Amino acid sequence: MMKMNMKLSAMALLSALVLGGTTTATAVFAAEGDTPTETTGTGDGTDTTTTPAATKNGATDGTPAKETGNAYVTFTKSTKPTGPIDPKDPDKPDDNNPGTGEVGDLTLDAIPNNLNFGTQEATAAAQTIELLAKEDATTDRPNSQGDDKATTDTNHEIYTQVTDMAAAKPTWKLSATLNGFNGSLKDASITLANARSQVLTGGNGTALAWDTTNADLPVVGKSITLTSGTPADIVASSKMAGTTQQVWSTKEVHLNVPAGASAEGDYNATIDWTLAIVPGA
Repeated sequence: MMKMNMKLSAMALLSALVLGGTTTATAVFAAEGDTPTETTGTGDGTDTTTTPAATKNGATDGTPAKETGNAYVTFTKSTKPTGPIDPKDPDKPDDNNPGTGEVGDLTLDAIPNNLNFGTQEATAAAQTIELLAKEDATTDRPNSQGDDKATTDTNHEIYTQVTDMAAAKPTWKLSATLNGFNGSLKDASITLANARSQVLTGGNGTALAWDTTNADLPVVGKSITLTSGTPADIVASSKMAGTTQQVWSTKEVHLNVPAGASAEGDYNATIDWTLAIVPGA
């Protein structure tokens, strides 16, 4: 097929020279199925061959016509922390919780900074003491060691908050470690039971809401006991993206005191809350 095109082109050029050397455009016809070309003489013994853009059929019966355009958007890495959100009203920031201030693709935004079990009467018997919500502190049961150490609760609920904005959608876990109470309370433990798991939905013109029905919500242990020095899984494994919370009623959080351990005095402990990516998951 290519030999036919070359031969026709040479013959056309010879004809133009015989007629007087003027610049003449002569169409070169290709065999059926070839792309049409046009050869233009320049007057100096050379020619230029151009190939026009290929043509495409429009829509016909049974064959749609498809053309492709482009759309663009750019996201930059977040440089602002995701603040604590009210666990019952997502339209409100939670002013009761100072938040952690973490920034990044996977962040632990909030923890219960203080758990205050109030002031109790010492006894030789074992005790199970309910967490004292700050609204419930009274002269009969004041906050242990002062009101500035009141429980970090919002409407009788404490919570942890995790935000996952990582493009790779890693599997993450959340754990807690009780660093034991001092003195005779060194063997005491803390139990967190019956958590509510929820994910934030809405935004960009849609009302914010907490969804507690999503099948992919992080699974929180039914009853979690924190003992001194032993990490306990709050969420063992989750790929849930977005902002999630793990919420407990203050009535479902208890300090477990062994018999004979509640000697007179002030006691305190710390709790490490750790968010990590699960290796190899």
